[in-house]
Amino acid sequence: WQAIDVEVVALETLGAEVVLIAAIPGLPQIDFTARLGRHYRAPIGSTQRLYMNLAEMHLFDPRTTMAVPRDM
Repeated sequence: WQAIDVEVVALETLGAEVVLIAAIPGLPQIDFTARLGRHYRAPIGSTQRLYMNLAEMHLFDPRTTMAVPRDM
């Protein structure tokens, strides 16, 4: 698990989960989204520390919007 601090841009409540839309401080052109539990709440603009399972992370090329292949 890897810790990362993100700035909350928006939260989308979708019933069974909340989608967090965040920015990575110092990397203004990188968007970050995370699917979190239905009870997750955070103020817009706040900094939150998330712990990510890197094996479950999906990366996308911002130019092509295609998924970046994982090394096996």
